[in-house]
Amino acid sequence: MTSARSVFILLCGFSALLVFNGCLTANSNLNASDDLSSHLQLLIDEAEAGDPGVQYYLGWMYEHERHEPQSNYEAARWYRLAADQGYEDAMYRLGVLFDRGEGVGQDLGKAAYWYRRGGEAGDARSQYNLALMYDFGEGVERDQTEAARWYRKAVKQGYAPAQNNLGVLYAAGEGVDVNSAEAVRWYRNAAEQHYARAQYNLGMMYYYGRSVRQSFVEAYAWCYLSMANGGNPEALRHIVPHLNRDQVRQGLLRAGELQRELRTPWMREDSAPDEPEL
Repeated sequence: MTSARSVFILLCGFSALLVFNGCLTANSNLNASDDLSSHLQLLIDEAEAGDPGVQYYLGWMYEHERHEPQSNYEAARWYRLAADQGYEDAMYRLGVLFDRGEGVGQDLGKAAYWYRRGGEAGDARSQYNLALMYDFGEGVERDQTEAARWYRKAVKQGYAPAQNNLGVLYAAGEGVDVNSAEAVRWYRNAAEQHYARAQYNLGMMYYYGRSVRQSFVEAYAWCYLSMANGGNPEALRHIVPHLNRDQVRQGLLRAGELQRELRTPWMREDSAPDEPEL
């Protein structure tokens, strides 16, 4: 049985039991519990047989499942087995556990090691998190040139957080030469994927007129979208004093136009649901 097929069959059965468990009677709950244990054992059997896909999904279940048995220690154990076989999603999750100190002792050096392994295997989230560690000198010696290099690897995969942070480096001239036009380019790419920080940063480029025509209306529109997408609600406070009532209305209309034009956010389709960042 292939990794993908075995994971699909086992998890479909396991998930169905979780969904319907709450609708069962007291007597059938006992049976459901037995069935859950049986399906968990099937997963464990497949994982112990060496299937890295099942090892990863079993680790993900131990990390995220809010029913019993939730265990970051067990998650780390299964992730490591999958990671040792080159499974990039497991490398990323193992890096996150070391980064946070969940299920393992916090060790930023080991987090950087696993992010590097995952990044070298092509995982954009690992590339981004390793870039962050170089950017801020956590777990590795601070090196913003190296941070820019790893951000670029994730940028090539369309990863919005990396696009935004690469824009920040270009805007500040850290690890790269100052280039406001490149900053605008990467802010815009990330902003169009609904990334709130990039929307705010792009709005500020319009506010100050850096490599774009200065426009308080355009700045208002992007900062409004940033706030609507969970960004800082104070994002508009620098802009509003420069606008009259009609311009505020224009900004809101422009925000609506932009929202309709924006692209779908970046997401992985080949892994379990996960957070793109720490």
